Amino acid sequence: MVWKAIFGRFKRESHKTARYPSQLINVEVPPSKKKQDRPIQLVIGLDFGTSFSKVVVGESRVRYAVPFDDYAIGGKAFLLPSALCVLHDTGECHLGTDRSGGTTFDDLKMPLIERDFSDEVKARAAAYLALVLRHTRNWLLEAHRSTYKGRKIEWFVNVGLPTNSFDDEQLISAYLAIARTAWRVSVLPCDVTLQKALALLKQEANHPGKLLQEVAPQDLPYDRIHAFPEFSAQLSGYVRSPRRRDGLHVTVDVGGGTLDVTVFNIHESNGEDSYPIFSCQVHRLGVRYLTAARLQALNKTADQASSPFDDLPPNDGFRERFGITKGQLESADQPFKRSVADAIAGALRYTRQHRYPTAPQWHRPSSNYGEPLPGVFCGGGALADFYADLLRGFEGQEPPFRLRASRLPVPDDLQISGNTPKDYARIAVAYGLSFDPFDIGQIRRMSEIDDDDANSSFSKYEKRYIAKEQT
Repeated sequence: MVWKAIFGRFKRESHKTARYPSQLINVEVPPSKKKQDRPIQLVIGLDFGTSFSKVVVGESRVRYAVPFDDYAIGGKAFLLPSALCVLHDTGECHLGTDRSGGTTFDDLKMPLIERDFSDEVKARAAAYLALVLRHTRNWLLEAHRSTYKGRKIEWFVNVGLPTNSFDDEQLISAYLAIARTAWRVSVLPCDVTLQKALALLKQEANHPGKLLQEVAPQDLPYDRIHAFPEFSAQLSGYVRSPRRRDGLHVTVDVGGGTLDVTVFNIHESNGEDSYPIFSCQVHRLGVRYLTAARLQALNKTADQASSPFDDLPPNDGFRERFGITKGQLESADQPFKRSVADAIAGALRYTRQHRYPTAPQWHRPSSNYGEPLPGVFCGGGALADFYADLLRGFEGQEPPFRLRASRLPVPDDLQISGNTPKDYARIAVAYGLSFDPFDIGQIRRMSEIDDDDANSSFSKYEKRYIAKEQT
C-alpha cells in the first residue's frame, strides 16, 4: 500500500468545483466578482524543529517565508526558537524566551521523538504551535492585505515528521492530534493557555477527527491537516528543478538535536513522483549534542557555551572562545566525528547489502571509483564547519560510501528576506510542506518494501567503514 499524506489519497471534487466555478455556471460574471467569489487555497508548511521552527505559506503562484521579528534570534527573522513561555500569574502562553514572571520550556519536540506522549508534553507542543499558527495567519493577512482582503480562504496545514517516524503509528497520531488541537486553540478568541490546550486534546482523544465547531467555529475538516516525512518535503524544490535526477539518493539533515539520514529512490509512477524509503535513521547527533560532547572532552562548563539557539560558531571561533589549539579541538571531536560518519555509512551499507543491492549507482562505472550517490545535505547544522568538513570527506570514498555533495536549489517562487542558499538550507522543509498535500508525492514506507539480499555481494573494504580523516 502506498500512503498518500498519511491517510491515503482523497478525491477533492468539492475543492475542484470551488476553484473553477465558471466551468459549471454558464453565466457571465464580472471579473472582479469572479476573483472574490472563488476560494483561494493557502497551505501552511510547518517545520517544528528541535531548536527552531520555520513556516512557509504557499499558494499557486508564490510562497512566503513567515517572519517572526519580535521573537527571532541571530538576525534571521524566519527562525523562531522552539520555546514556550508560560506566565505564572495567568497561565497565559507566549512565544519567546525572555519574558519575566514566567517559566520557559525549550525542549518541546525531543520528548515526542523519545515517545513521551504525556498530556503535559502534548499540551505544551499544542500551545506553542497554536501561537505559531495564529501569528502566521495574522502576519499574512496584514502584510498582504491587498491580495487576500475579502477572499474566502481554504486553509491547509502540513507538518513535518522525522522520517524514521513514518512507520510509527503512535507518533503520527500524536503529531496529528497536536496539530489539530493547535489549530483549534489558535482560532479561539481568547489567550492561549495550557489548560485550553489540554481540554481540546482530551476532546480530540474522545472524538478523533470530529469537527468541534461548537468550541472552535473555524475548525478544519479532517483532510485539511496532514503530516509528511521531512525528507520528502525538503525535496520538493529539488524534484521541480532542472537539477533533478531519478535514482538512488541520500539526505543528511543536521538539526539542533538530531541528525537524520535517509536513503531513498526518486522515480515517477503513474504521473506522480514516488519516493520509496530504503533506510531512515535518526540519531541524537545534532548541534546541541556536538556542543555537549566538546565541552565534556575539553573539560569545560556548560555556562561557557553559547545559547542552544545560537548557531554553532566556526571552528576558529570556537577555539578562540575556549582558548584551545586546532589539534586540541580535532582530538576532542574524534569520538563524535566517528559516530556521525558511522551513522551515515551505516545507512548506506544497510541499503547496499539488504535493501537495494541492484541499484545502478552501485555498479555503473565512473572513473575508477563507481558513480557517487547524490547526497543532499540540509539543515542549519550542515553549514557548520564540523559537519560540512565531515560530509565533504565522503566525496573521496569508494562505493557504496561515495557521495556527491550538493545543496538544495533556491526556488524562484519563494519570498524570503536574504534569499541565499544558506538561508534556504534552513527553511527547505517548511517550503516543501507549503505545497498542496495531494501534490507532494507518493511516499512508500520502509515497511512496505521487502528486503532484497539475493544479489548482495560486498568486497572486504565494505565490511567496515573507516573514514580517511579518522585513520
